Amino acid sequence: MGNLDAAVVAAIVAALTSIATLLISLGFRTLWEKHFHVFKLREEYKYEQRKKLKEILSRNKIQLLNSSESLNRRLWNFTSNYKERWHNASGNYGDAGYYFRSFVYRFAAVFA
Repeated sequence: MGNLDAAVVAAIVAALTSIATLLISLGFRTLWEKHFHVFKLREEYKYEQRKKLKEILSRNKIQLLNSSESLNRRLWNFTSNYKERWHNASGNYGDAGYYFRSFVYRFAAVFA
């Protein structure tokens, strides 16, 4: 390379550098785009799942609040009337009274 002009050597080095940079950047770009695409799909899936969960909660929120309030009132009533033994079914659940059945229904409505 001693007989080549300095400008020609600089041009060859610049060309080789630009070709090497191009090849390396293409390799990294394909890896990066693949990784970014997978990341984007995961985030979109998480977003859609959160959105569905919020929609389900918003649809059932009123019913859950009403059931919880009903159970809360029954529990307050129970604390003041537990001596009446309205809640005692004595093992005969088929003929249990209204108080017992409505107590069970209110528990089931909240936890369903």
